[in-house]
Amino acid sequence: MDNQKLVVDYIQGGKELYSRVFPMRKKLLAFHANLPHGFQQDFRTKLKEMNENWQENEGREPVIFLAVQNGQDCGYILGVVQSECGFVHSIYIEPETRRSGIGYELMDRLLTWFGKQGLTQVELDVCQGNEDVFEFYGHFGFLPRKTRLIKKIK
Repeated sequence: MDNQKLVVDYIQGGKELYSRVFPMRKKLLAFHANLPHGFQQDFRTKLKEMNENWQENEGREPVIFLAVQNGQDCGYILGVVQSECGFVHSIYIEPETRRSGIGYELMDRLLTWFGKQGLTQVELDVCQGNEDVFEFYGHFGFLPRKTRLIKKIK
């Protein structure tokens, strides 16, 4: 990244932004499918099914913040309200614009939005093998709370 100031526009919306988020969501799932966590097949299956059902969010209305640089979508964050808690469903920044502050801005906007909804807690999941993101989330005060163990039964 050069020393020029990155000019990014941010758009807030809901389901109407799914078609713009979809290509980045697909890249995020492909990234997760390649993590060394033993559940690659789960993510590959999810990647195949994603086109049909990823937008459902279990009946919850999503909020999406989309980052746009020079007319190109370069990142997004998607959140939902679950009971009295906010949930960060996913965040993705295109590789060429990472480490430019876009992820911080997107997270800040979502957390502010959750606060305006009267929520007092926000949660998110981190896949095993992706622990490098703990530093990013720690910047916002997220702390590891529990570890979920999963065993597949055939």
